[in-house]
Formats: sequence, structure tokens, C-alpha cells
Amino acid sequence: MRRMDPSKESTDISLTWGLTLLSAASLPLKFWTEAFKTVVHIINLLPFPVLGNQSPHTLLFPNAPDYTVLRTFGCACYPLLQPYNKYKLDFCSSCCIFLGYNIHNCNYIYLSSFGKVYISRHIIFQDLFPYNIP
Repeated sequence: MRRMDPSKESTDISLTWGLTLLSAASLPLKFWTEAFKTVVHIINLLPFPVLGNQSPHTLLFPNAPDYTVLRTFGCACYPLLQPYNKYKLDFCSSCCIFLGYNIHNCNYIYLSSFGKVYISRHIIFQDLFPYNIP
């Protein structure tokens, strides 16, 4: 019986999870980088038996991971767009698509209906998949 290489096994899991996220949200393959970044972020928050049922996050940082910030990949979100508006009377928010997490701080990455990618912390989430709507 041949044993699998652990790095190959983790790569296969990441690949499967990333493609599953894209498929579940009905997003095209051009968003694969955001899907795989989200997978890596989620894996780093999960506890592993090899690490004594601790997550890599708890080994690196003194605080426990906060699972309340996790959101559904590809769901509809309504961010505060005022910092990005050019004019005072532009809309304060519009329906966008959640694409993942910013690993450098506690912000979310989302795609606007105009095709621009933004990063913001002030977002209201909804468990709808706007990319499915024709």
C-alpha cells in the first residue's frame, strides 16, 4: 500500500474546496484566485489533530480565531460605497458579490456590479447568490 504525500493531499483538498466554492456560487473561473485565498483562510482557522486539535491561527497569534466573521463565498452583500464615490449624490450602497477576506486586516473583498473589486469593512450580507440571477 502506497502512502500519499501530505503536501499533495493538502493541495488536492485545497483544489477541491476552491472549485467547490466557485461551483456553488456559480462564479466563472476568472475568480479562482479569490476562491483559493478564501480556502486557505478557512483552513488556517480549522483545528488539526496533528497540532493537538489547535488551529494554525492559534499557534501563530495569541487570540483564538473568530468564526463569526466567516461569510458565504459568492453571496450578495451591500457595502458602504461612500469612500469610493466621486459625487455627493451617488448611491451609498449597491448589490455586490462577496469574494473573500483581506488577510492583512479585518476587511472583506467584494465585486461591484460595475466589475471593480473593492475592500471594505462596513458590509451587510445576504445569503443570496446574485450571479445566479439571469
